[in-house]
Amino acid sequence: MYTPYGVNETENLKTSLFLFNHYQNYSERSYFEITAYYREHKDHYIYSRENPSVFQAKHTTDVSTFAFSGLHALGEAFSLNYSGQITADKIESTSLERGRFESRTYSKLSLLPEYKIELAPNEHLVIQIGGSFDDTNRNDSEFSLISNIAWGRQYDNGNSESVYLSYSETSQVVGYTAIGGSPFNFADPDGRQPLFASNPNLDRETTANLEIGGNFKRNSWSFEGAVFYRWDNNLADWVFNNNRNNARLALPVDIETLGIEIIGSKHWGRHRSHR
Repeated sequence: MYTPYGVNETENLKTSLFLFNHYQNYSERSYFEITAYYREHKDHYIYSRENPSVFQAKHTTDVSTFAFSGLHALGEAFSLNYSGQITADKIESTSLERGRFESRTYSKLSLLPEYKIELAPNEHLVIQIGGSFDDTNRNDSEFSLISNIAWGRQYDNGNSESVYLSYSETSQVVGYTAIGGSPFNFADPDGRQPLFASNPNLDRETTANLEIGGNFKRNSWSFEGAVFYRWDNNLADWVFNNNRNNARLALPVDIETLGIEIIGSKHWGRHRSHR
């Protein structure tokens, strides 16, 4: 599972989740939704199933979240998409956590104004531009841009087509294992090292995505596709030590990705028009 030593490792996982959700419309186009949950995750790891006394570790993580989202219409053309979230978590571990902190509080607020232009009956153009703000009590904050422009047409028989162009950004902080576990011993890089060495200097991870795509739907077939280019900066990854193939260190990496997504479907037999 985790080690390269050929032993029979075993792990016992137990998760408890308590969740509340409510959705409410309050006008023809406006709505809001609230969600709250508490999750406890317990992990009991045993290195050797035949000889459990060699090494065992227990980890417990608790997460509490309150979130809201919705859309508020400001007339026929304008509307405001919004969402927010507050999360608090903590970790207790017998072996993993040796970092500066073992708990963290996260907050996020997103606002996305939207303007809809009616070009013709059943044809419209939607323009969205806004952003989100992320913060924690342990890390620096980050603002991320969100933008999208989309054209769509809907026919009386149920057929439709749409095209969009979007640019969006997002960010997240690095998890506890990557920043709070046993550190890498740089004074003796070829000596004994943790299997997963943490790096307390890892910064917030950020991603930017530029995408163009479309969707075409007909009575017997549909097609959708997208082309995107994504920039990942300071993405935490486990990098192997060149001289020890069982020692990994969490390091920031920058990745650029060009991708194409295509999905198509075709139905045979009798079809009924949607009216």
